[in-house]
Amino acid sequence: LVEQINVSLAKNGYLTIISTSNNDCEMEKNILDNFINIGVQGIISCSNLGDSLLKYYNSYPLPIVHLGNRFENEGESFVMVNDDLATKQVAQHLIEMGYKHFMYVGVEDQNNTDKRYTSFVNALEKNGKQIPIENVFRLSDYQQFSIPQSLLNTIKNCQKPLGIFCFHDVIAVNVIT
Repeated sequence: LVEQINVSLAKNGYLTIISTSNNDCEMEKNILDNFINIGVQGIISCSNLGDSLLKYYNSYPLPIVHLGNRFENEGESFVMVNDDLATKQVAQHLIEMGYKHFMYVGVEDQNNTDKRYTSFVNALEKNGKQIPIENVFRLSDYQQFSIPQSLLNTIKNCQKPLGIFCFHDVIAVNVIT
């Protein structure tokens, strides 16, 4: 996604600056303030900080497009993923690639509303596949950036070929490495 955004902006004469706050509200505000100071013309944000920054984003003077988050701002621009369709496509792809065994690595969900998990399981079941309960992992916030050894051991010991669906790209990168 970043590559495509960078290419598109470059074609229109813009330079891309990429920064991360590591989900730290104060650091996010500092970065956004610095963007104003260096004269950027707009922001594309993938913040996971949600409502904790709502008031700040409401008063931010530069145009912002939010990726993956929707704040209830007047005239806001945002891009959301269709989780259901995307998850079904991933399940179908894994099946077509010949994976016979499956795993889901998600995040702790206080409300049990993990639509990605539900869609993945449903798509597998429609194709006669399933995920054993021991292959479903829920990571806490801090574990997303440092995958626990228990998960790595399970992956190592699972029947192969194993198709792993991760809730988001940060988890996937950490599972792969």
